[in-house]
Amino acid sequence: MLNLGTIVDDLGPRPNAREAVYWFKRGIRAGDYTAAYNLAMHYKNRRQDRWYIHRMAVAAKMGDPDALKIVRKEAGATGKQKSKSDTGT
Repeated sequence: MLNLGTIVDDLGPRPNAREAVYWFKRGIRAGDYTAAYNLAMHYKNRRQDRWYIHRMAVAAKMGDPDALKIVRKEAGATGKQKSKSDTGT
């Protein structure tokens, strides 16, 4: 299922995003965390940040070590940017 999503998304004669998403989601339902990671990257490549972050968190929760690193890095990056109200000044 994961390979079908990748082929349809990138390598087919006519890329088909809707069908790729369908196959990635089937892979996720089957428990394949790589499908969740690839779906997150699909959304990132299309500049759909909200869905990228959501799907990357799903991949991390499923146990993908690369996704976990990315989620931790994103959380650290957002935690470093404190506003004046957060610092008490």
